[in-house]
Amino acid sequence: MQYSIGLQDPYSDSVRWMIILAVLSAAAAGILIICFINRKQYKKQIREVPVPVRNNVQAQPQPYNIMAETLQQLDAIERAYRSGQITVRETCCRISFLVRSYISGMTGGDAVCRTLSEIQHWNRPELTRFLQKLYGAQFSAVSAADAGEYFRDARKLVQTWR
Repeated sequence: MQYSIGLQDPYSDSVRWMIILAVLSAAAAGILIICFINRKQYKKQIREVPVPVRNNVQAQPQPYNIMAETLQQLDAIERAYRSGQITVRETCCRISFLVRSYISGMTGGDAVCRTLSEIQHWNRPELTRFLQKLYGAQFSAVSAADAGEYFRDARKLVQTWR
């Protein structure tokens, strides 16, 4: 079987292909020009945005503020417990979360998501002893007298943490 290349028109001879190539080239050049112009305008807009003054921005909360807020929240939990709105188990869970959040705020670490064994590696025995007491209360029956002790211990821990 014979093949003849002469029967097919080459691309360069067709006027239609030349027009398509010219239109595509013009469109690509137009897109590049538009992108270049927009980039200049974008850079100009960035330069016009004022830089915020750092002196007016409040930094990290002060330790005294964190302690005062934590003690207020602890008082609110105690009021809810004394009025019967929450159970002893829920009280212990809230105290644990509050103390862990306080430790996180004071140290910059993440005590809320740490396990008790991870916190034991911090060499803070008063913290680990307190959290161990709360672990027992969270997962077993607790008397009302124990709940009062947890509030006292939590206040002492918050007030003496350094």
